[in-house]
Amino acid sequence: MVKKETEEKVKKRRTSRKERVPRERRIRAKKETSEVVVAEEKKSNSFSNIEVYIIMIICLVLGLVIGILITGYNSNKTKISDKEVSDVYNFIKENHYEDLGDSFEEKQIEAMVNGLNDPFGVYYDKQSADRYRENLENEFIGIGTEVYWDEQTDKISVVSVFKDRPAEKAGIEVGDILYKVGDKEVTGMNAQEASSLIKGGKPGDKVNITVLRGEEEKTFTIEKDAIHQDTVYVEYFEEEKIAKVAIDYFSFTTYDEFKELMDEISKKGYKKLVIDLRFNNFGSESIASQIADLFLDEGTTIYKETNRKGTTEYKAYKKEYNFDLAVIVNEHTAKGAEILASALIENLDVKVIGKNSAGDNTLQKTWSLNNGGMIQFTSGKWTTSKGHDVKETPIVPQFVLENEDQNYRTRIVEVFNSNSL
Repeated sequence: MVKKETEEKVKKRRTSRKERVPRERRIRAKKETSEVVVAEEKKSNSFSNIEVYIIMIICLVLGLVIGILITGYNSNKTKISDKEVSDVYNFIKENHYEDLGDSFEEKQIEAMVNGLNDPFGVYYDKQSADRYRENLENEFIGIGTEVYWDEQTDKISVVSVFKDRPAEKAGIEVGDILYKVGDKEVTGMNAQEASSLIKGGKPGDKVNITVLRGEEEKTFTIEKDAIHQDTVYVEYFEEEKIAKVAIDYFSFTTYDEFKELMDEISKKGYKKLVIDLRFNNFGSESIASQIADLFLDEGTTIYKETNRKGTTEYKAYKKEYNFDLAVIVNEHTAKGAEILASALIENLDVKVIGKNSAGDNTLQKTWSLNNGGMIQFTSGKWTTSKGHDVKETPIVPQFVLENEDQNYRTRIVEVFNSNSL
């Protein structure tokens, strides 16, 4: 159950307005009369010193009493209990002149998240939450393709076909234009809407996919299966004996994928390793921490998390690999990727290539709802193993990679052969 205690500050402002009253002209018939009038006014408006002190004390006491009363009044009014929030919700639900329907609860939760003024606070509806979970769990029921919607042509094309997955076995090819799912045309839909027609169900369910290949229309009957997509990829520079491992994001399968590749690289006898974290800005920080653990001595701090309960240090448990290391980062390297990169940089002799990282020092939590939706909000902040805040000072490369099209292989070889470190 999602709880949120709301507080409203009630401030009482008193405004005093001074009104200017025009002076009446006085007709002075004689000088003596004027002097008598002035003398009488002075006499009538004068107080003795004792009277002034008494008035000051009375005003002070009254001010204190009024202040206490106002403070007590405000404090009683500002405190809204959880029960009162629930009572207000039920009162509105039962007495509003219209039936508020099933979406009322969803709107209230969305309003609570929006009220946080948190740039990372978001309410995901079921469809969006399903995509989030699929990416994190790295598993969905489907046919094994990636599609892209071209806004200009309003067409959805196949940009990737997973190896040994149902789509490839059925004959789907990169470049095919998705035309129909079953009997329903997908023209006018975006990629997410079209994909939702294909995904889901259970392994063994069948779906008819119609594509346009050039001028030809082709229909395939494809049996769905559980799809896993690799999040870690290796590239070998055989001549230089350098292995470059790219991590797309940190899913729940990334650690096992990464460790499997580390074992393979070690067996090949490679001693130089580049971890490419460009464009990595999604996933589980704990998975990133586990990967850092593979290279750090036991007891080494990986990163520190601070939330409303205090600060927790996450430490390495078991070192398994020794490599001459380098990391590649760019302005899209964030969250778990910055945790991993900073842990290696601060505790090992690691070469840094690329451009300044994103500088994202926030940590988020999620909460799944019974309707299939989900909320996300910022729960804390993290600092590096040495206590640095990447928001203030992001990861800065020693060796700049000006743009993503630059020949990174040549640059990596130059870095490992450099004597400037």
